[in-house]
Amino acid sequence: MSEALHAQGSKEHAVQNGRRLLTLDPGSAERQARIIIEGDPDCVDANSLLGMALRRQGRVEEARQAEQKAIGLSMLRPPLFEAVMTLAQQQPGKSQRLALDFLSEHPDNAAAMRLVAEVAARMGQFDDAERFLEGALCVAPDFDRALSLRATIHRLREAGTDSKAGSFRSRIAWPETAPGEGLLAEGLQLYEAIVQQYPEKPENWVSYGHVLRTVGAQDEAVAKYRRAIEARATYGEAWCAIGDLKASRFTVSDVDELKRLVRTSDVSELDRAQLHFALGRALEQYGDYQASFDAYAEGNRQRSQSTDYDADAVTRHVDRSISLFDRKYFARCAGGGEPSEDPIFVLGLPRSGSTLLEQILSTHPQIEPTGELSDIPNLANTLSDGKAAAFQDSPYLENLSDLPGPERQRLGRAYLWNAGLKRRTTKPFFVDKMPNNWLHLGFILSTLPNAKIIDARRHPIACCFSNFRQYFASGQEFTYDLRDIGRFYVAYTRMMAHFDAIAPGRIHRVIHEDLVARPEAEIRRMLDYVGVEFNQDCLRFHENKREVRTASSEQVRRPINREGVDQWRSFEPWLGPLKEALGPIADSYPGAPDEA
Repeated sequence: MSEALHAQGSKEHAVQNGRRLLTLDPGSAERQARIIIEGDPDCVDANSLLGMALRRQGRVEEARQAEQKAIGLSMLRPPLFEAVMTLAQQQPGKSQRLALDFLSEHPDNAAAMRLVAEVAARMGQFDDAERFLEGALCVAPDFDRALSLRATIHRLREAGTDSKAGSFRSRIAWPETAPGEGLLAEGLQLYEAIVQQYPEKPENWVSYGHVLRTVGAQDEAVAKYRRAIEARATYGEAWCAIGDLKASRFTVSDVDELKRLVRTSDVSELDRAQLHFALGRALEQYGDYQASFDAYAEGNRQRSQSTDYDADAVTRHVDRSISLFDRKYFARCAGGGEPSEDPIFVLGLPRSGSTLLEQILSTHPQIEPTGELSDIPNLANTLSDGKAAAFQDSPYLENLSDLPGPERQRLGRAYLWNAGLKRRTTKPFFVDKMPNNWLHLGFILSTLPNAKIIDARRHPIACCFSNFRQYFASGQEFTYDLRDIGRFYVAYTRMMAHFDAIAPGRIHRVIHEDLVARPEAEIRRMLDYVGVEFNQDCLRFHENKREVRTASSEQVRRPINREGVDQWRSFEPWLGPLKEALGPIADSYPGAPDEA
């Protein structure tokens, strides 16, 4: 280490000293930056400092090279890299937190400021977005992605002032940074670089695999998951990810290793739960169903220890919805809300076939997929008087039922605006497939009275057990106990039956087993309900190359088949608590007679 750098005590102090020199003596700031880079060529802050110092001396081309290097190095830093990928997966809140945390430690980082700006823009916070963009362009005036984002924000602002009827169909496509294709392509390049730089970190290998799985590269995804296990044998997420893919099977030695790992003492609580889910999947593959069920049950038991899920809260929410939203309420609301016909809500329980329906719909040239949007629950929470979740004993439903027509229209427009920020095309319809939107049927029908609603329904035992055997990272606490899953399914069917009764034909139901038995007929029925002409491409939905982020990403890339329809029957001897919770529903399912 040079004397100048050593005199400052650390790289951080040296960078701070260089920043102080920028205004009065940019030549000295340049020298300070080069001293740091000599000792650490990949120091992000020193390369950024060098770019700013060179700019102040009028050496634009050299400055541009230093700025680009600083931006490239920044994107390989795990926190900022993770922020990019969480944004690609449409988790803007988490992405923003990660980028802001990085920015607090690297205050002159143009890449972090640009990312914070993009997240703010996607949430409609344009003043914040432009403030962070101004900071990014002060550090790196030629930062092309910051410049293109600024132009996009200007277009979005103009669209926001357009209140003409039907303006929600005028979509403004994001530039190359759109959620999905652009960020995922960038992510694949970044992951290749980051796993080379940090090969010992299993989370990088797993995240790389997840992106590959999203774009349909299943074999490559499995290879990355295996590399994660090489880096750390107890990394449960990697084992779970392999089990989720039918393209690969666990080997006999994998089964032995998983049995050993779940008994290992120095394993985190989260890893242990995930290892049990993976062991359950592995034992299921080899036909040891009782041991498989025991492993799933233990994984769920461990997951349940970290949640305070209240099954009664969902029942109470459904009771109140049924009481408040009746024929008289909707007669009184007639003519209110936002009349747009753009949204198609595909809802139901997870693992009910909703991803398959979205895949079919998104293959139609007039329908755009947007994934599982959180906008309906988020807007519902604005009426919950501070409660974290609107359906958990908050006054949300009562507040909604008291809203005048203009307020309901405002909420409907807010949903369309927020969803529009995530859209890429000008297609007339888009699919929001957040499964648990069924909890907010009253909200949807009150604020978006012309929206299409498709109920994805699957055999109750098949659907519930599929949830029980699936490891969910978060948000599906009802799946940790067979009785809770059964009660959740009963609450869901009660809600749907109520709205069927007060608004016959308003909700279109697709029975998964009927779709498997008669695909063309069921697809024609669904498209007719949406109001678009039948398109032959919808029968070839498996050829659609779009990104799919759910656990069903592999299934929807294959033609419709019976695989999984009767999978639960191998576990029937241990499903008594589920059947008891479901009650008569377990035996009165309306699916195809030979399937149910």
